[in-house]
Amino acid sequence: MGQKESLRTRYLAIHLPRGLTGISVNVEDRARDQIEYTDEDPMIRKKLESELTRKGLKSLMPDEAYRNRDYEWYYTQPKAS
Repeated sequence: MGQKESLRTRYLAIHLPRGLTGISVNVEDRARDQIEYTDEDPMIRKKLESELTRKGLKSLMPDEAYRNRDYEWYYTQPKAS
């Protein structure tokens, strides 16, 4: 895959396992069951960055992804060290 080739996958939706007894969750439309980065409460990003900093890590998420709903994601293979 070329370096400039775009992949359209952007989200990981997490749901309870189907058939889990004792818990009732009805997911009617999985496409509606997510929050776009542009709609995310800024506190969530601050908390993520705080936790990453606490562990000596830094987010690679571009600022534009939080501002531009049509942000284009490009993925590249890590360079060999």
